[in-house]
Amino acid sequence: MKKQRMMLALTAVLGTGLALSSCGGTENSSESSLLPNYDELVVVSPTGAPTIALFDQGDNENWTSTTPDFVRSAFLNDESDVIIFDGVNGLRLNAAHPEYDYKLARWITGGNFYLVSTTHETIDELTSASTIVSFGENLLPDLVFHKLIDDYWNWETSDSLNIEYLSAVSDVSARMIADHDSADYYFIAEPVLTNVKSRLAEQNVEVHEIYNLREEWKDFSGQSAIPQAGLFVNGSHYSANKDTFDSFLTHIDENLSLVLSDPEEAKEIMDSNLPLSEQQARFGFNSNLLVSLQNGNANRFGVVDPASIEDSQTFVNDFMDILSGEGAERFADSLFL
Repeated sequence: MKKQRMMLALTAVLGTGLALSSCGGTENSSESSLLPNYDELVVVSPTGAPTIALFDQGDNENWTSTTPDFVRSAFLNDESDVIIFDGVNGLRLNAAHPEYDYKLARWITGGNFYLVSTTHETIDELTSASTIVSFGENLLPDLVFHKLIDDYWNWETSDSLNIEYLSAVSDVSARMIADHDSADYYFIAEPVLTNVKSRLAEQNVEVHEIYNLREEWKDFSGQSAIPQAGLFVNGSHYSANKDTFDSFLTHIDENLSLVLSDPEEAKEIMDSNLPLSEQQARFGFNSNLLVSLQNGNANRFGVVDPASIEDSQTFVNDFMDILSGEGAERFADSLFL
């Protein structure tokens, strides 16, 4: 392996007595062939917040960061080892196509959604005439938004609100930058929100954060996160090469813990594997933004602390119960690692 920190993690996980060195070093053991090589795992993910789990994999040629539609198609064949995708929709795809046997192994992000405004500082100014621009109608973040409106925030029912839906969060961003006062409130996500703030600051326009949806959901439901991005592994590939996958998952846990506890160190590692100038295209953000959004325990990427969810299946099924009530969708044991 080429990364010293990753090697040390593998040594602990596999219990070997190997003495490892950093890039270009040697392995002082005949058992070195037992070390899994993460570069051999075929990994597919969308660009954006979920790639924070792979911040040290910028130079990994077997990791493809691409569009959500391309990632979705990866569930319909047996070619990938690891897929990072919208967790709930990934579970639904796997339930519909059990022949490909992908299983959810980790939750990566748990809510990076915000309600903001450039014309109002609080929600107290909302009226029946207020307008809201959002994205992803009837997708999970939108359903959470409506649940909080109806059952927690004590607004008028969400059906009576003037909500204009755009196709994607990038469209909301573009709308705000081009015509920020064309709506009273905007439903948006990080890291694009930070870019909007920066662009509007150039116009001397301040963006007021009304609600952090993850915090609001926690207060309402008691759950520490919203099931957002999940990491899936190919079940048959996992069975054939369990040590490699288990060590990879342990390393993912370490990455998530590091961006929560020490984003400055995560930045150094990210920069050592890919130049800053190439990171935006690869990850959907760069290491400077990682530090900006994660410093001071802000966790504006909505990273899930690996220690906070004991059982992935229980977490998402409890979420569905809270969201939908009686008759809520349930996900079977077979869909989880």
